[in-house]
Amino acid sequence: MLLVALPALLLVALAIKIESRGPVCYRALRVGHRGDPLTVLKFRKMRVGTSGPPVTAAGDERFTRIGAFLARRRIDEIPQLWHVLRGQMSLVGPRPEDPRFVALHQDAYQDILAVRPGLSGWTQLVFRDESKLIGDGDPVRRYVDDLLPEKVRLDRLYAGDRRLTTDFKLLLWTPLVMFCRFDVEYDGQKKQFRLVRHSSVRRPPTRPSPVRRTSAVPTEQRQDRWCCRAPPNFSSAPDVMSRDAPRAGRTSTGGQKTGGPKMGIPMSGLSNIRAVILAGGLGTRLRPYTTIIPKPLVPVGERPILQHIIDRLRAVGVTRVDLCVNYLGGLIAAYFSQTRIEPGIQLHWHWEERPLGTAGALKAVPDLDQTFIAMNGDVLTGLDYRELVDFHFEAGAALTIATHKNPVNIDLGVLETVGSYVSAYREKPTLHYDVSMGVYIYEPRALKYLPGGECQFPELVQRLLAAGEKVAAYPSDAPWYDIGTPQEYERAVQDIALLTEL
Repeated sequence: MLLVALPALLLVALAIKIESRGPVCYRALRVGHRGDPLTVLKFRKMRVGTSGPPVTAAGDERFTRIGAFLARRRIDEIPQLWHVLRGQMSLVGPRPEDPRFVALHQDAYQDILAVRPGLSGWTQLVFRDESKLIGDGDPVRRYVDDLLPEKVRLDRLYAGDRRLTTDFKLLLWTPLVMFCRFDVEYDGQKKQFRLVRHSSVRRPPTRPSPVRRTSAVPTEQRQDRWCCRAPPNFSSAPDVMSRDAPRAGRTSTGGQKTGGPKMGIPMSGLSNIRAVILAGGLGTRLRPYTTIIPKPLVPVGERPILQHIIDRLRAVGVTRVDLCVNYLGGLIAAYFSQTRIEPGIQLHWHWEERPLGTAGALKAVPDLDQTFIAMNGDVLTGLDYRELVDFHFEAGAALTIATHKNPVNIDLGVLETVGSYVSAYREKPTLHYDVSMGVYIYEPRALKYLPGGECQFPELVQRLLAAGEKVAAYPSDAPWYDIGTPQEYERAVQDIALLTEL
């Protein structure tokens, strides 16, 4: 089949090259059979150097002219015949999906990914004109809210009722849809697909039948590898997992309090708030302690730093902790596999394929679709997490940073001047600055400002401010130890009696 299509493929490749500089094909990361990563080949549709959301609407300015035509006819996916020859895909099957969208419907994809993904299928034919269906407005929101649930439903139908006659029908209908102005629609009442003339196709419902989402089964008990690791080299895109779900004490529209406990905090404490601990750093400032063990396992008293943090979170009601690990992460996981953790808290592990930075590491964690705590894995503090979360909700911020007054001693005389004249003189003053404690409260919308690849926390803050988002500062005078240097570590060890009371 590839040999038959070769002349047409060469003509398409030539047209792409003539119109714009850049490669003929590009690679896109998708979720393959049984959740294995699948890097699919596609004809390049966009101008080189452009970036944007992972979903394209009709008239997207990134398209080249030939690219827009390829997208309309789904010809851009023909190079995936190579994956069919390699046994990674079939001619017919569910559509291979972006890992970020798979993470939104993990339960459904447990069934769908039991089948090898296909070059053509019900989803590919029904949604051939996907760019038009997305329409104007936010393409990611339209895709996530309206199109994706319907796609999941159709792919699940195929995976649950595979028949040879169905595959033959799909192979026959595919060229009619691509080249002869036919379309496929699904009749939900009769539960059957129909081949219809292009003009008679109805748009998919704006609120399709709901598809059940991720269950509460701990990640480590599931075999869904695609949602446990962040795929590498994601381009910058709006946060597809962001959902403004109702929170305790708030209206479903995110409006005013409706009574009960403090805003956002249920009576059970922080049981509805997830905590993400960033434990993937190299710990270079704490050497030689971190030469052979990762910094989160450096002991303070009879327990490592990380266990102090987890115990503190459990004490305030947090029931789920996501740990992002990289450097010597196997040792961290091995320690907790052999250590008894107090009941009532679940640990979920997320491995960074490469260092992603103090903000970028959050891309390794799926389903961050509600307010969550994030903190560095080397911070010991008596901070009141409940008050911090309350403050965050009251501020209406995309991100809240817990801060601490930190003294900085100046060993020289400091002059204050007006023009060429001295107006004041302070001998060796002590200045006080509000510094980050390494503990944060995030709203999901903050994650859409993360760029592709590595991102450090200061860069994310600058991006939020540049976009006009609110970044709040929560002042605290609680005990705080940033165990990033030998001096700070020794101070924590000396104050171990205080730490046991935090």
